[in-house]
Formats: sequence, structure tokens, C-alpha cells
Amino acid sequence: MFGDDTTEIGPYVSSALNYTLRPDAVAVLGFRYSISATEVNAFRSSDTAVLFGQVTYWFTRKLQAAANGAYVISEFGNPISTSGLQSAEETGIRAAMTLNYFFTRWSNSSVSYSYDESDSPEFPSRAFHRNRVGLSVNFRY
Repeated sequence: MFGDDTTEIGPYVSSALNYTLRPDAVAVLGFRYSISATEVNAFRSSDTAVLFGQVTYWFTRKLQAAANGAYVISEFGNPISTSGLQSAEETGIRAAMTLNYFFTRWSNSSVSYSYDESDSPEFPSRAFHRNRVGLSVNFRY
């Protein structure tokens, strides 16, 4: 993979299926696999697989709701030293919901909630559960 640390290439493959349920509702289901350089503890590379989905629905021309989620599995490898762990795994779950109101083409507001969870048996200090709530007003020029 990144044995001599001389490459900046991060190969990946990504695929998604979009399904229009109705003119105002779209569902997406996809998968992404990537290999990248990392600096997690003594590891220098990670292979990551992500299964993701999203549903978007327009209640009116100005009011939109979206929900999305992802399940992530990362495997860390290529350790600096060969005397310790040779690989480690980390899993994660992400889910979010957003409600958008579009005042004009150039401005909108949104309220959102997201949940993130990460579990890393080999590195307990990297494990977490997080809940976030957001409120935003956006202007585009």
C-alpha cells in the first residue's frame, strides 16, 4: 500500500443508485471503498468501506426534508513497527435529518439533527457518541 510513504495516490471506487419515488421525492443508496494514508496511532494506511443512503422530500416548493445515514468500516494497516498490532478495525454509524425552508433562490434556513457513533476496540480513546443540533440561515451570492 503505502510502504515507503512516497505516494500521494488515494484510490477509491464509489457507486450510487438514485431512485425518483415521485417528482418531489428521491432516494439514494450507495457504496464507497477507499484506500488512504493515515496517522492513526502507529498505522500509516486505512481501507474504508461506506454504505450510505439518503431520502429527500419536498413538501412544498419552499419546504424540503432530508434524512441520510451511513455505516462505515475502516481497517488500519501498514504499521510503523512490526512488533505490535498488525491491523486494527474501527466502525461508525452516522445519521442525520434536516428540514430546509427556502425563502428565495438565494436564501434559506435549516434546522438539523445528527448522530455519530464510532467504536474502536483496539483504541478506546477514539470511540465516541455524539448528538448535534443545528440551526442555520444561508445567503448565496
